[in-house]
Amino acid sequence: MVYIAFQWGNGQFSFFNGVIRARVGYCGGTKSNPIYRCLGDHTEAIDMDFDPHMITYEFR
Repeated sequence: MVYIAFQWGNGQFSFFNGVIRARVGYCGGTKSNPIYRCLGDHTEAIDMDFDPHMITYEFR
């Protein structure tokens, strides 16, 4: 899912009913200002706010 987030960008998760907001970025690591082509030891990450009454966190 994270790979998809970086390919689609922030706004593309909005078409899922129940997704309120999605933000992509990098976490962990020691490199200052990582970018997609030069992550260093960072990991791609997604932060997603959703309504659990409309969508679940389960992978199917």
